[in-house]
Amino acid sequence: MRGARAPTKLPAVERLNALDASFLQLETDAAHMHVGWLSVLEPGPAGPLDVGRLMTQVESRLDHVPRFGQRLMWPSSVLDPWWVEDAAFDPRAHVQTVGRRWPPSRADAARRCDEFLSRRLDRDRPLWELLVVPRTRSGEAVLAGKVHHAMVDGVAAVELGALLFDVSDGAEGGAGGAWSRRPAPPSLERLALRAAAELAHDPLRAARTAVHAGLAPRQTVQTVATVGRAARSVAGDLLGRPAPPSLLNRPIGPRRAVITARVPLAALNEVKLRLGVKLNDVVLALAAGALRRLALDVGEPLAELRAMVPVNTRDGVTPAAPAGNRIAFAFVGLPLGEPRGVRRAELLAERMAAIKRDGSIAAADALMRSLGALPAPLRAQLARAAAGPRVYNLVISNVPGPRVPLFAAGAPVREIYPVIPLSEGHALSLGVLTYDGHAHFAWHADPEALPSARRLPGLLGAALRELQRGLGMRGAAREAIAAAG
Repeated sequence: MRGARAPTKLPAVERLNALDASFLQLETDAAHMHVGWLSVLEPGPAGPLDVGRLMTQVESRLDHVPRFGQRLMWPSSVLDPWWVEDAAFDPRAHVQTVGRRWPPSRADAARRCDEFLSRRLDRDRPLWELLVVPRTRSGEAVLAGKVHHAMVDGVAAVELGALLFDVSDGAEGGAGGAWSRRPAPPSLERLALRAAAELAHDPLRAARTAVHAGLAPRQTVQTVATVGRAARSVAGDLLGRPAPPSLLNRPIGPRRAVITARVPLAALNEVKLRLGVKLNDVVLALAAGALRRLALDVGEPLAELRAMVPVNTRDGVTPAAPAGNRIAFAFVGLPLGEPRGVRRAELLAERMAAIKRDGSIAAADALMRSLGALPAPLRAQLARAAAGPRVYNLVISNVPGPRVPLFAAGAPVREIYPVIPLSEGHALSLGVLTYDGHAHFAWHADPEALPSARRLPGLLGAALRELQRGLGMRGAAREAIAAAG
């Protein structure tokens, strides 16, 4: 009897997990689900940023982040998409350069970055892009990047800065050699066959798909329905206690503005030590203080806003760690009605400590993992409900940045700002990243839905000075907060 013929080896493919797929389902023409960053580089003695060197560096490191050369493929409308190699991938087609011949002003460069971040990524190719301004009239270079949230979370997006950034000014690319072209992806038919084979070894996923097709036996239906009821129960709990109406929650369009400020880290650390809290508690207190002032300025009621705070669930980051999102979500009330800055900070520290003690973060993580057992339409419905303005008013994400100075193509990196996406009904998000002795605050806003967001850097400074005065920190209140855009 002849032996079975060995199957032809397919190019590397990987199915999106449930959380990654949900970020695709949340995206609309107005709500773009890419995370991003904006960095400012010191003017170098050699003139404008060397774009050729930067591109050589990016290409030499792509083999270390293979997801950047992959695109999405859907084997059918029932199954989740897969990451497959993109045989037509050209790294240089993902990099835009502006101002080569006529350096723009810093304001013009900021406007070009806002326009860049206002465009959604093309799903027919790898989901990332870079914008390079080699030199502004004041001498700095500006780099902006965006990566779809289906690929990375905020922590991983910072790690993927390895494509651009070095820890010395003399690096000349990566150790992996030049980028190599990828093989063609499998056909839809072969990918569907592979998906079917995987389902045969994964009863829970197979049950989910069978339920969607109306073919599962009663016992399997009950198993999947149990998971679905658990998910709906958590979502229902949040929806049963809706977040308050707010000027932050209104219909949005596609336009975006990144409004930035740098806060001296020494000032935040002194506040942290005097209060005996975490740095993240101080960040939340500053955000609450700025939003309280914004509400007072525009005559908004001082309701207790609900912030969604992403929490990293990685045990540790290693080269072998899987790509994609590894986060859960905590929900914390921002006490805008509390008039005293120090008391607001104490309340937020108490609430965050309670969230960590009561297991809500672990429950949220388990819920996100369980979503993979639900039919795609139900999962999409739950994702949209969970990302709606009834559940939370804004996202506040505090990402730990690199602890050493960075360089890009030999130029020192002075500032790095994280950009957090907006889902439907949310006109504002806040990303914070610590780097080079400063906390970099980036308010991501729809400038038409929330024009008052431009005031936030000044209001953030007022919130810091209020905390410093309340703690008796004489002289520290004179420390300036640099508004960068």
